[in-house]
Amino acid sequence: MKYNNEANEDLSVMLYDEPENPVVNSCFFKDKKMDYSIESVQELDNYLESVRGTPLDGREIVKIVLRSGSYIGEVIRSKSACKINWLEYDEAIKISSYLQGEKKSLGCVHMLHSEIETFIFPMAKVLKRLENGEQDSVVSFVKVAISEF
Repeated sequence: MKYNNEANEDLSVMLYDEPENPVVNSCFFKDKKMDYSIESVQELDNYLESVRGTPLDGREIVKIVLRSGSYIGEVIRSKSACKINWLEYDEAIKISSYLQGEKKSLGCVHMLHSEIETFIFPMAKVLKRLENGEQDSVVSFVKVAISEF
């Protein structure tokens, strides 16, 4: 199985530190401590709320979702009691009959796979957060994922 850990680690840093190709409203992160802590996930949640009402084109949405989802995933990976790796959709469908019935989409283009054969979808959570607002907090998502894995 081919893991995608390095690429998602890089994407997570690009959320808050990519001067050549920043996310919309990247200045939000200027004085924030993005250290992969639960507190930094709260900052990310605040960022997502700040861009929620902004008109975004498709490229900007993809950039925000991939980078924010990767950041969330890296927090989960670093704090989880079990081993978790990033998989791209094409690798995941090889091992999951459930995913074989799902179409490839932004929400499942990259996902976490745990050693206990569970999938976690941080990109899908970011999309829900952008769509539904505070009721779909990424902080709660991360806390639950960490406690269960």
